[in-house]
Amino acid sequence: MEQMFNIASKVEHYPKFVPWCREAVVTKQGDTENSFYCRLTVGFPPVVERYTSLVTISKPRIVKSVCSDALLFHHLKTIWKFSEGIDNRPDTCTLDFYVDFEFRSTLHTKLAHMFFDEVVRTMVDAFLKQARLLYGPQSIKSNQQRKSVKYQPSDS
Repeated sequence: MEQMFNIASKVEHYPKFVPWCREAVVTKQGDTENSFYCRLTVGFPPVVERYTSLVTISKPRIVKSVCSDALLFHHLKTIWKFSEGIDNRPDTCTLDFYVDFEFRSTLHTKLAHMFFDEVVRTMVDAFLKQARLLYGPQSIKSNQQRKSVKYQPSDS
């Protein structure tokens, strides 16, 4: 669990392995010792967005990021939650990844409806690949893993 938490919480390393992340720079400490601001540049031409997120961590369970100044989004929030995995297998964990966002543009909203599942899977797979690179092969067979993706439009 702690290994996966370490990958998700080191936002400044995202450009090395997260698709579409071009830049991630920690700009300043947040209001608490468990928070910091990070400037991110994401996308691919011609759609590239630069924004700042407040990242809050609760080691080793939660990494939460809330966008504070995006032009592309009305709001964007991601949460990585880590919990114990298989009983008596400390080398496993359960990973829940939440994304809540609303685009300002109707076109972007329609595109998100079409590609949301694939984008989320691609991002989660990038983190799993980084875990294999840093810590070795996964500890359970892939047919035992559960992945579910649910798109729920924002109410706001």
